[in-house]
Amino acid sequence: MTTAQMRYLYKIYEISTKKPAVLSADIARKLNVSKPSVVKMLAVLSEKQMVVKKRYGKVSITPEGIAEAQRYERNVAKICGLIPRMGLEMSETELRETACSLVSTLSEDTLSRLEAE
Repeated sequence: MTTAQMRYLYKIYEISTKKPAVLSADIARKLNVSKPSVVKMLAVLSEKQMVVKKRYGKVSITPEGIAEAQRYERNVAKICGLIPRMGLEMSETELRETACSLVSTLSEDTLSRLEAE
């Protein structure tokens, strides 16, 4: 998945843990993007079987989508734990953004090794 796809999927996952119905407008608001951008990305994520878009804008995340979002979350947490060991001073926000960027760019092989640790 691309960085943008993962960003959308993870945000859908986060929203779905707090409220039963995820709306396209919620996703747009949380990501600070346009509704047409959300519609386009939902089509991509639907094709990948990560989400299902229902009538009236309701979006649900599939079991595969949940698993991918949780995997992403675990990897971000691991990277957040590793970065301070490098002696880099970062705010919590910077740390999380850096970890998200790094996880999104690592190869599947590297992510598998990270998960095995």
